[in-house]
Amino acid sequence: MKRLLVCALVLLPAMAPAQTVYRCGPEGNQYSSEPCPAGRPVDVDDQRTNAQRQAAQAAAKREAALARRLAQERERREAAVQPAVAVGIRGERGVPAARSASAPAASKSKKKKSKKSPSHAPDAPVTVR
Repeated sequence: MKRLLVCALVLLPAMAPAQTVYRCGPEGNQYSSEPCPAGRPVDVDDQRTNAQRQAAQAAAKREAALARRLAQERERREAAVQPAVAVGIRGERGVPAARSASAPAASKSKKKKSKKSPSHAPDAPVTVR
């Protein structure tokens, strides 16, 4: 709110150069266009020349254009950054970086049925009685 009043005071001379502004309040942080108790008038006349005002406006336009350009460049750089990819314990790539190392991994493979191993060695001859 105070900033708005200060901004209004800065623009006030351009709108009404003959108007008097009063500084009011116990700490002198309030401004009014009407006289107030214990208020003191403030000189708000713009002492700059027309050329100085135009130069300040041109500088403000250049700075605003530069700020827009820098913001666009930053947004392009941020969009170009690829998300980080973590490498798993065994060196696999493609593990999402957001996955916690302590979180249990979901099992994707089905358990295979185990075949009974033969009672004899695979290379031993089989004898039939």
